[in-house]
Amino acid sequence: MSIGRMSEFKLSGSNWNTYISRFEQYFIANKIEEELKVNTLLAVVGEEMFELMIDLCNPDKPEEITYEAFFRLRKQEPGESLAQYSAALKKLAKTCQFGDSLEDHLTDQFLYGLRSDSIRQQLFTEKDLNYIKAVRIALNMEAAEKNSLMVEEAKSSSMALVAVHKVSGRGQLYSELNVSFAAANMSDDKDQAKAEKPEKPKGSFKAKLLGEVQLMTNDESRFMGESGFSNQ
Repeated sequence: MSIGRMSEFKLSGSNWNTYISRFEQYFIANKIEEELKVNTLLAVVGEEMFELMIDLCNPDKPEEITYEAFFRLRKQEPGESLAQYSAALKKLAKTCQFGDSLEDHLTDQFLYGLRSDSIRQQLFTEKDLNYIKAVRIALNMEAAEKNSLMVEEAKSSSMALVAVHKVSGRGQLYSELNVSFAAANMSDDKDQAKAEKPEKPKGSFKAKLLGEVQLMTNDESRFMGESGFSNQ
């Protein structure tokens, strides 16, 4: 009697890396020998994935499918760094019988599985590209993209973002005001501190303010709260 149960792999919605990790534990728990692992997987994986494996490896017979199918299906996952993706590919490649063409297979799969189109396009323009060179260039571009994003976030921190939602109920008008504010520069200029008082609105209304204010000066502080007011 086997320990545990493996379900079919669904091309839409299932995570291949998670599925294979579960299968590795299934193999260990049931003491499945190395030569039977591929056959066990093929018997359980389901029709959709079985056909895809056949197409990827193009074997003369289904039983000739090897770990190369796992390697061909490996792509960079959301949130996975290029260093992690590269290490995972190398680990999978060790189980394949690529021989002298190992580096070519690694390079091709690294390019194919990249999530960033801009990095892939840049690598396609490189001459004499090998696996080590591809990974080095990709890592440099990944670092540059992260640095650029940090600069853009720093620039946007000097802007105030306001969202107002008006809701009517029981004959009253309410406004929910969500504020995220960061002030990068503060001036002591009295002229800049002056502001005209807004004209009092006609009639009466009630407003409910829900806000989050973050001030970025020499000392960082945060205010979260709720307040209400009415004008007659």
